[in-house]
Amino acid sequence: MSASTKTKDADAARARRCWLLPAVLGLVAVLTAVWFIRAAMWPCGALDGSSGCRSRVALDLDAAGLQAATARVGWVAFDLGPEAETALLAAFGPTAAGRRGVLALFDTQTGALIRLLHAEDFPDDYPGSWNEVVAALSPDGRRAAAMLRGGGDDDAPWPLTIYDTISGAVLHRLPGHGPNCVSMLDFSPDGTKLQCGFTVHDLETGQVSSALDDNRMVLPMYADFPPGARAPDGTVVRSYDLPSGTEIFEANARIFEDNASMHFAPDSIGLLEVWQARHENRGQRWWTPSVFRYLAGVGVWDGQSKTLLRRIYANERYQVSAWARDGGYFGFVSDDFHLTVFRR
Repeated sequence: MSASTKTKDADAARARRCWLLPAVLGLVAVLTAVWFIRAAMWPCGALDGSSGCRSRVALDLDAAGLQAATARVGWVAFDLGPEAETALLAAFGPTAAGRRGVLALFDTQTGALIRLLHAEDFPDDYPGSWNEVVAALSPDGRRAAAMLRGGGDDDAPWPLTIYDTISGAVLHRLPGHGPNCVSMLDFSPDGTKLQCGFTVHDLETGQVSSALDDNRMVLPMYADFPPGARAPDGTVVRSYDLPSGTEIFEANARIFEDNASMHFAPDSIGLLEVWQARHENRGQRWWTPSVFRYLAGVGVWDGQSKTLLRRIYANERYQVSAWARDGGYFGFVSDDFHLTVFRR
């Protein structure tokens, strides 16, 4: 091979390298831009213009003695105060000395812990379950009710406690209840009564009455079994009653008839249809970049007319849902204890 030929080959190789490097850098820049643009389009992102998000914050579990990476949220122990300014949450998880359960009030704008209403440390072999804690806020947000199961004895009374959320003081300790209260606890709209299971306590007079009349719920009801497919006025809407479903891979198999959590607002009109991916990485998500994964889907409906108002998709799994007591906002707590609040 002649010297001139070698020189030409070397020049061609240098030309290819000079072209390849800018192309690779350009591709990386495009992919990076796409990545950040997609991330910014999720609820509360800089490019989110449709979800109605008001705020998304990380709850300060460290201040409550827990870690977000290992803690879990009680499945019926999340509520929002008026104007969604505060969030009541029960959480539990491991600690260096055993396990810990807390009932805490958080600021929804900052995620800061406002106060611990109850905290309990117990050994690893504790037989009770903090996942069965149930909690609710009064409509004015000044009181919180919680049934804290203790001791692990199914036959023992489960204490029902009413707290002052401003001072943290205990206002009432009501007679013990059984497991029905685990799934049904809420205040009346005027805050004077509290329904626990099928029992209604008048907090002003101390009188106790039944929430049932001839085995039928007295309407309007104060509390209903989650996921709350029944509205306070008795309207029942399940996901298969809706004209169209919210699509989330591996969360909408109709073989189980109703996989969505349905949550009516206190006014019996607002309705949330909430779907959660069962696995963060499975099936099509194995090859889908993490920032593009749909892990939760929410349909916001008029529950009386079954009219879709909007849909919200998220890149995180929403574990629990709640409406603000005045019905103007709703919110979710995710796997990693981020709290997201949306305007209705």
